[in-house]
Amino acid sequence: MEWGDYLIVEFAKKAAAALPANAVAQGAVPPANRRYKGATRRSDGKWSAYLDSRGRRMWLGTHDAPEEAACAHDAAARTFTPAAPTNFPEPAGEEDKRRVVVLAHVARVKSERAKRMGEAARRKMDAAKAAMAV
Repeated sequence: MEWGDYLIVEFAKKAAAALPANAVAQGAVPPANRRYKGATRRSDGKWSAYLDSRGRRMWLGTHDAPEEAACAHDAAARTFTPAAPTNFPEPAGEEDKRRVVVLAHVARVKSERAKRMGEAARRKMDAAKAAMAV
């Protein structure tokens, strides 16, 4: 697991663990059959978190529980669109940590994407050079 993934997964685990003390007091824990926004169950039984923004989907990690995936979604939603609807209320005093964790994750994802695109461009250039040499 990459460092950026680790941060967001661990942040979501801690936020989900704090939910009973945090969300029950405000009446925010949903019924067991509710689907969480930004959380999808995978075929292996784990949960993926994502944020849909401006027509693009941002992957936010693989989580063990739906509440953890929902917390990861909430953290990203609050960071990029503060007025966006979320699954749970934000834990008090976590705003700065949330921003750092989400932005570190996004920076890693963008870096990996740029690396993949650079490798693809390099392969195309090599293929074009080989074709011209023939």
